[in-house]
Amino acid sequence: MGTASRSTLVAGLLVVLASMVGCTTLQSTRLPPEEIRYGIRSGSLVQTGDEISVVTNDGKERVLKVREVEADAIRGALKGGEETEVAIDDVVALSTHQLEPVRTVFYAFGASMGTLYLLALLAFYL
Repeated sequence: MGTASRSTLVAGLLVVLASMVGCTTLQSTRLPPEEIRYGIRSGSLVQTGDEISVVTNDGKERVLKVREVEADAIRGALKGGEETEVAIDDVVALSTHQLEPVRTVFYAFGASMGTLYLLALLAFYL
């Protein structure tokens, strides 16, 4: 394999790796259910586009991407794309999934450097 081909391969692998990594945190809202419901309705806890986990009073947990928040319900899509609706009055717990850009940058840099090191070792020994 020529030097140009190896460089192209390494650059391609780094771009793919960097686009695949990301750090997401789960922010649990530790409030009584009444305050969670108020926060959802007021728009301070959940906005369109958020990825959330909700637990309802029947004990079911749903992870969804929020499409809209109305006075009585949160509407969105489950992981498989299926549309769902959760009545705000049924929500007893809420967590939001948030991307952390600083952590993502450091993780991507570390993963890229690790991959580059491994590829350099392979190139040296092959």
